[in-house]
Order: sequence, then structure tokens, then C-alpha cells
Amino acid sequence: MMEGWQQRHDDLEDLLIECCAMPIYQMHMGKKAPRFQDLVKRRKKCDDFADMTYEELLAFASE
Repeated sequence: MMEGWQQRHDDLEDLLIECCAMPIYQMHMGKKAPRFQDLVKRRKKCDDFADMTYEELLAFASE
């Protein structure tokens, strides 16, 4: 159940990034605009939250 919710959340986030954020970044930053992969790379780290200790979560949040 949680995986289905996460997939729908990621799909909506992708849509928001592609339709709203990316055009604005490209308009204002030109060639220095972040790529789509740069904006969604945090997703890979979210899978590790269950195994992290409280201290590791604090260190991750401070990045």
C-alpha cells in the first residue's frame, strides 16, 4: 500500500517539476539550470530512512 502511495506522489511531483519548475529554472538560469535528475535525486535516499538512526536522520536533514 505504501509503495502505491509513494509512486503516485512521485508521479505528481514529476508533473509539477516538468510543467512548472523546469521552465522557470530554464528561463532564469539558462544553461546553468538544474537537470530533472538533479531535482529528483533525493528519492533514492528516501528508501534508506527506515534503516537510519536518529543521528543519521539529523545529519541527512542538515545537508
